[in-house]
Amino acid sequence: MESYGYATELEYVDDFIPALNPLWIDFSLTLAGVECPKPQGKFRYLELGFGLGNSLTLHASCSEGEFMGNDFIPAHCQHAQKFIAASQSYTQVYEEDFLGFYKRLLQENRKFDYIILHGVWSWVSRENQEVIFEIINHCLDLGGVVYVSYNVFPGWEGKYSLRHLLKTYESNASGNQEKRIQQTISWAKDFFASSSLYAQQNPRTQEIYQELQTREINYLCHEFFNKDWHCLFFSQMAESMRQISCEFSTSAKLMWHFDPQTFSAQQKVLLAEARDSILQEQLKDYWINESFRMDCFVRGKRNLTQQERTKRLLQTHFVLLKSPFGFQNLPETPLEFQTLCQKILDFFAKDSYQPKTLQSLVQNFGLEMEFLLPIVCAMMTQGFLHPAQAYSHRISIQAKAHNQVLFSQKPKNTGLFLASASIGRGIFLDTITWNCLKGYIQGNYKKESLAEFVKCEIPNLPKESLENLVERFLRDIPLYQVLGILD
Repeated sequence: MESYGYATELEYVDDFIPALNPLWIDFSLTLAGVECPKPQGKFRYLELGFGLGNSLTLHASCSEGEFMGNDFIPAHCQHAQKFIAASQSYTQVYEEDFLGFYKRLLQENRKFDYIILHGVWSWVSRENQEVIFEIINHCLDLGGVVYVSYNVFPGWEGKYSLRHLLKTYESNASGNQEKRIQQTISWAKDFFASSSLYAQQNPRTQEIYQELQTREINYLCHEFFNKDWHCLFFSQMAESMRQISCEFSTSAKLMWHFDPQTFSAQQKVLLAEARDSILQEQLKDYWINESFRMDCFVRGKRNLTQQERTKRLLQTHFVLLKSPFGFQNLPETPLEFQTLCQKILDFFAKDSYQPKTLQSLVQNFGLEMEFLLPIVCAMMTQGFLHPAQAYSHRISIQAKAHNQVLFSQKPKNTGLFLASASIGRGIFLDTITWNCLKGYIQGNYKKESLAEFVKCEIPNLPKESLENLVERFLRDIPLYQVLGILD
């Protein structure tokens, strides 16, 4: 079953996206030297097509902003409503198509500082895309930011045609959509074994083949098997946004800021000669063969002075999200640099994990801010660090109420998360830590009782491993207190 070109028979994956967090978006803009949204009162946040609503409700529970969203699928809205009711956050969600929702927004004269579209643009009809542009045009306030993720060329060259073939086969299969997709996955094995010249000359089709074999059906349904599925070039999206007075400002992929450091001398020359900023950005996509962008466009963009940018970055607080071990450097990374990265993580673990400014990091190591920024951004990307916020008692209550709903549900095998008031969003956790937090919150403060609780939740865990993991968790209690998960 499809609604306005979008698959609605299967629910979306149970996940959340860190880059949709206002703190993350604001940091990305500041890093790019662009002014962030500056509302007079509470910021206003709209997510179009919010999936299960995990990102929307986590951000709402961890802030005092005003949140709003829509989605086509009834189960998605019902899922989101559970968390809204529990946390009593300032959030409204509607089970409406884009056109009906647009009419509502106009009638209520809504304006927003953030408009978010993740996993939506490339997967809805042209008609819906036009309505989305109207929503942005009429509802984004001056200084507001649009976040949009979308599939792009040149990275989808070759793969694009395979997606079309898979959808054509699925449309002719029998049964419900889940069964049709399963049949398509099975058929794809035969197709790739058929020695097609197309697959041989387009080796990146193997990327889709691997996803078909490893990803869950719900993800595959929404990623590859919509009736409508669109791909375009960055420059085309930038031109469309320009027509509604929104200017490209930054990528929400933090390491995008440092891609030029990896370019060859000749590429840097070509980049400098291409003085048009849109052409420069398009060139980057060709050099890294980009297939998926996460972009921020700002209405009434104001560039910060170098002094403003430096001051704001230095004053940004960061907090560690997990134990300071396991940061992944490239294999060829010099040992001296690996040692520095570990020392930086140890620095953020000091003083019982209390948040620390970039200024304090610069002063502690005697290194330039611009040298440290790519390291900090890599640590954010790997889930070690995040900008921190001062939060009120209300936010603390909202986040804890959100977590109670998560604890009441049957835990998944992977992708577990909880709300963190300190970072304004969710935090991913491994199964052991998630269950330790659940048991601790229920009053199992001692090693023995907590181990017994976790043993009941994860019966197959070896005793020795269990004891060591519980001991490690108890040592990290100050971390989860700073994150606002524990009192």
